[in-house]
Amino acid sequence: MASLDDRLRAVPFFRALPADDLAAISGQLHLRTVRKGAIVFREGDTADAMYLVDAGQLEVLRGSAARPVALLGAGSVAGELALLLGEPRSATVRAASTCRLWTLTREDLDRLLAAHPALALELSAELGRRLVTTTKRLAHGDVTRFTVALGDVAVPLAEAIAAESGTVGVLALRKLEVPRGIPVIPVAKLSADRLVAHAGRRFEDLDHVVVALPRTRSPLATAAVDVAEWVVTADAPSAWITARHPPARVIVVDGSVPAISSASRRVTGRAVGLALSSGGSKTVAHAG
Repeated sequence: MASLDDRLRAVPFFRALPADDLAAISGQLHLRTVRKGAIVFREGDTADAMYLVDAGQLEVLRGSAARPVALLGAGSVAGELALLLGEPRSATVRAASTCRLWTLTREDLDRLLAAHPALALELSAELGRRLVTTTKRLAHGDVTRFTVALGDVAVPLAEAIAAESGTVGVLALRKLEVPRGIPVIPVAKLSADRLVAHAGRRFEDLDHVVVALPRTRSPLATAAVDVAEWVVTADAPSAWITARHPPARVIVVDGSVPAISSASRRVTGRAVGLALSSGGSKTVAHAG
């Protein structure tokens, strides 16, 4: 069986590290057992650790979807991006079988970064490579990203996304005037179950979908909030929305062009900061 250092060497974030740094990391890892069906972390949680699967299988869930959007087996890593970026968890991870997980906590990571400066540089470089790869993957149509828009921000947000990043469509769950050039997704044949089933998949051959939410709740509106990565609004969202969506993923804008442009960059992943210590965030990449 491969040693723990060898397993770490197979992880992209640690692949180029000197042997001494790798040994320091392995010395900070804690092994824990997670029973089948247990939640490792939930979507929207504050990221406080990352996990290396030693044995077993984890499943990744988005929104209210019952089916996993990904499976993680031995040698896979879960939760590293949220931990390094200081972002809330973007998905729920659950044990599909009894698992053994090597765990690196935020506190242990901070100690490692203080003692091994080269580690911070390598993590920054690897994160930049990962973001470039992710941007290219999204551009090649692997998945569609959903953003819910409240109030009058849906159309200007869609226009800003179209100007900066790939193809975008509007799913209008209320009456809306959408300019020419931005496709409108037909609602008539779209059910809540079908929308949830597209979480983490390609939808209508679009890179991004802006969902114009109605004022009143409906099954389709609920599904849209569940699959959306972000909520963009000019006003405080309704209580049922905040109950289902992490507050850290709600962007409040004043409707101005700069505010809409800033929101567009955030929802498309083009504004990124790397939180490599509890002291603050360091910008490392702007894919564009």
